Amino acid sequence: MVYKSVLVTFSDRKITAIKITLQEGTKPKPSYQMETITAIAAQENQKKISVFFESQQKTCGSLCPVKDILHAVSDKWSILIMVQLGYHKTMRFNTLKKSIGSVSQKMLTVKVRQLESFGLVNRQIFPEIPPKVEYTITPLGEEFLSHLMQLLDWTCSNIEQIKRAKNN
Repeated sequence: MVYKSVLVTFSDRKITAIKITLQEGTKPKPSYQMETITAIAAQENQKKISVFFESQQKTCGSLCPVKDILHAVSDKWSILIMVQLGYHKTMRFNTLKKSIGSVSQKMLTVKVRQLESFGLVNRQIFPEIPPKVEYTITPLGEEFLSHLMQLLDWTCSNIEQIKRAKNN
């Protein structure tokens, strides 16, 4: 028998090596590996959730600042703004409005200012007539966008299953 170690990375972090016992000339079954990886990831997520809630309850009794931030950055307009700015890096107000579609001028103004207040977007006003305003994604916004893209990737890969569940 031969011992083979497989090192798996999950979300840019290393998970402990998984040892698989193989006979020479055989290959491991991928389903066993995935079950192990999924179990480890589920345990890690459960630990993170527990630590998160315990620390939040100790500091302020509830999800006070986290809840407010998540509420502000997870609505549909904020997500669309971040995706557009992530792609284009810098956009003028009207170009951003046209690229998003059916958002009103007032709602777009409220959302980009809210994203600016969290440090995700930078707003630069040029003293011209007519006034020129440009929005640029910040380094913090880029980091947020990388996490947002994981959520969007998950959504795209599970869209059919979500549609079926929605129709039932």
